[in-house]
Amino acid sequence: MEKGNIKLYLPESFEWIILSSELLEDKEIKDIMDKPENYIESQEYFSWERFFTKLLVDKTAGTYLKYQKESLILHICMRRIKI
Repeated sequence: MEKGNIKLYLPESFEWIILSSELLEDKEIKDIMDKPENYIESQEYFSWERFFTKLLVDKTAGTYLKYQKESLILHICMRRIKI
C-alpha cells in the first residue's frame, strides 16, 4: 500500500523476509517466492508462516546457516532480559 510518501510493508513472516533476501542462492526457493500460492497447500499448513518456516528449516539443515526458530526466540528473549 502506498499513499504519498508513506509505504506500508507487511511481510508474511520473518522467515519470508529471510527467504526473499536471496541469502540462500537456491532456484527452488526463488521459484517458490515468486508464486508461493502455487506451493502452499492449506490442508497441510495452517498458515503461510508455517510453510515458510518449514522451507527455511529444510533448506538450511546441515549448513552453517541452520535455522531453528526456537533457538532464535530464546536468543532474543535472553538478550532482552540480559541473562
